Amino acid sequence: MPPSPQQQQDRQAQHRLAVLRHAEEVTGNVSPTCRYYGIRELEEERDILRKAARYFAGEGAGEPLPVR
Repeated sequence: MPPSPQQQQDRQAQHRLAVLRHAEEVTGNVSPTCRYYGIRELEEERDILRKAARYFAGEGAGEPLPVR
């Protein structure tokens, strides 16, 4: 049986959190993290990661969480 939509969303959220943790704790930079995870280094991708990092850091409290 295929995963439910909720399970798919949870899996995507966990992946995004892993990417954010890697950017914050390991490299400290979005560009090497994108290369590590095989994410295309488009400005849009980097913007999404930066906005999500600000959101989880509490700096973007008024902004919605970025969606890919």
